[in-house]
Amino acid sequence: MPNQPVFKITHPDYTISPHTGMTREHWKQMALYLLKGAFSYIGNINDPMQFPKERGKSYPRQASQVPTENWKG
Repeated sequence: MPNQPVFKITHPDYTISPHTGMTREHWKQMALYLLKGAFSYIGNINDPMQFPKERGKSYPRQASQVPTENWKG
């Protein structure tokens, strides 16, 4: 989902999680958000995971570095 909105925590619970307010349900929502974003760049199961690069901030920065599509996981 290119240009998807930034993930927002709705109804945080600071009694369960004093620092973030994130409950188990929030973590599940965050995981789905990340997976949907990652898989939005993949056309089919055989495509490599190639993500848009932000100049000067994204890895790999040099051709000699291992590109994302060669990662195993």
